[in-house]
Amino acid sequence: MARVQRLCTAVDVHIEWHRFTPKVLKPGAAPLLLIHGFGCGAADWGGWPKLLGARSKREVLYFDNRGIGASAAPTGPYTVHQMVADAHAVTRAAGARRVSVMGISLGGMVAQQFALTYPQSTAALILGCTTHGGRAASPPPRSFLDLCRTWAAEVEPNMADASVEDFMRYMLPPTLLGTPVGERLFGQFKIAFLRTCRRQQGLQGQLAAMGRFDSTENLGMLTLPTLVTCGDCDKVMPLANSESLARLIPGARLRTWEEAGHFFWAHHTVEVADELAQFLLDNCD
Repeated sequence: MARVQRLCTAVDVHIEWHRFTPKVLKPGAAPLLLIHGFGCGAADWGGWPKLLGARSKREVLYFDNRGIGASAAPTGPYTVHQMVADAHAVTRAAGARRVSVMGISLGGMVAQQFALTYPQSTAALILGCTTHGGRAASPPPRSFLDLCRTWAAEVEPNMADASVEDFMRYMLPPTLLGTPVGERLFGQFKIAFLRTCRRQQGLQGQLAAMGRFDSTENLGMLTLPTLVTCGDCDKVMPLANSESLARLIPGARLRTWEEAGHFFWAHHTVEVADELAQFLLDNCD
């Protein structure tokens, strides 16, 4: 069962969040907090929270980041630390003292900082298609960054059809998009994607947060179970970033998915859910 809640952070930013509770719960299982990436809200996970929650036998908390969906979109720039405060407010509202955290892309940056800021409240990390930032990182292609800036400059981002379509095509692997089935799935994906409200100030605020993030020097402080994962056909975040994270975080394990793009879980959905669920069941409770 999924429920919608609303809360206020300490700085009066309204965040809409959801809780999924599977029929079978592992006793004492730490809830899983999902944090999505740039320009994406809670609804853009699709059925992922329910699938992963059911497989890992735990509650799943997920929410609209500031600037997206039904959450507030204050004027930016935003910082990753602000987004961490929003995520932590969700855990407080849910009554969760300790959570495992899965973040992808921008959400992966927030997840890293969440674990660094609240180490006693973080049971484990799953870092998907993300980066530690800084000079040692491998940046996304300039063409993708230019696209994001162009899209974020639109007064009504969801009405900028060319930018929306180009952005979404970056999320999926060419091997999938180049088939009739893939194009049909893309059309369904686009319809669902446009149901999430996007605002100019929200996209611009999130872009600023990504550009300023750098956790490189602090990753050695993380001592919790960590799985770093990504697709090997990711056109947004170079694989070198996941490899670097896995080297710098003590004990971290790297898992790549063949022929998967930036949204790696959308290509091998059941297989990814089973492996991530097993990681949570083995390491986090």
